[in-house]
Amino acid sequence: MYNDKHNLPDTAALCTGILHRALKIQAREAADDSREDDGCEVLYGQAGLLYALLRLRGSIPRGDGRQSEIGASVAQLVDDASISKIVQSIITRARFGSSVYASNASKSSTIPSLMWSWHYKRYLGAGHGVAGILHILLLCPVDIIRPYISDILQTVEWLTTMQGDDGNWASSLKLQYKVPYMSITSTCLARWCHGAPGMLILFTTLVRRAHLYPDIFPLSASAAIVYERGLLRKGVGLCHGVAGSVYALLAACDVMGIWKRNEHSKVYFLSAIHLAHLATSYTQFTSSGEMTTPDKPWSLYGGVAGMCCALAETYDRLGTAGRNLDQLEFSWCRFRSGMPGFDDIDTSVKFVKYNQ
Repeated sequence: MYNDKHNLPDTAALCTGILHRALKIQAREAADDSREDDGCEVLYGQAGLLYALLRLRGSIPRGDGRQSEIGASVAQLVDDASISKIVQSIITRARFGSSVYASNASKSSTIPSLMWSWHYKRYLGAGHGVAGILHILLLCPVDIIRPYISDILQTVEWLTTMQGDDGNWASSLKLQYKVPYMSITSTCLARWCHGAPGMLILFTTLVRRAHLYPDIFPLSASAAIVYERGLLRKGVGLCHGVAGSVYALLAACDVMGIWKRNEHSKVYFLSAIHLAHLATSYTQFTSSGEMTTPDKPWSLYGGVAGMCCALAETYDRLGTAGRNLDQLEFSWCRFRSGMPGFDDIDTSVKFVKYNQ
């Protein structure tokens, strides 16, 4: 259908109509920004809408007159004003969430500048929590997020202090009045949605965008957790499966390549390849009971489609590298991991040095 020029305008009108409605809903909900910290996460909240706008913004078709007309209609929806409104809403809710968090925390607790909730829990990871929202904010044009950079950096720094002794993160936190924060769960979950994989992508995004020295973040410890626990029981999808672990390791590989950290980059790349290779045996793992069957086994985030993307990514990088990895000259590095629906927006046009 999308190759049919007669259907393309109708399809574009349908899609832009859906986006118009989404922006109107977001505008109505913005009335609660100063007293609400929910509704901002990546999979179902405002950060997901923000990602969609950024993805469209970088994919406006150019070419013949018909495509240019469609591109112009989309451009009106993804301009700086639309993106700025969503960013401001997300930040306003985060500052309110931080004040609520501070009011219930002990005096000795470090308080993040930005904090969100989702269904009455304070998730930390990429799927529903702080790491994922911060990552999407960092993909925005620099001029739009410049007023909030100090808050973003302080919150990322706070996240590093929440890393457990095993190198992983709890999925969420709870607060009791005047009692320091405690983890609701242990740090056993190491998936894109909860734990080290999502954190690793966040840290690499900040290093890449701000041109910060990677050693100020716990990249090595995070990558070690991702690799050690990357063959996940819930299958091979992006959200809570092997594919998410592969993309996290590729993100670490890429950012080390920027800083010419050859050996680190190679180790992360080989780790990603190993997990991708193990995932090709998912049917045997499922038959033996070592893996479970996802609710939607063929889907992008829950199932095999996500693993197909990760396999294609690793294969494509290997395709230009040949078989002798000792002779590689960073042909495996892309300077972004490319995880579909999360980290596939090109922000490598230029680096911007933020004040640390």
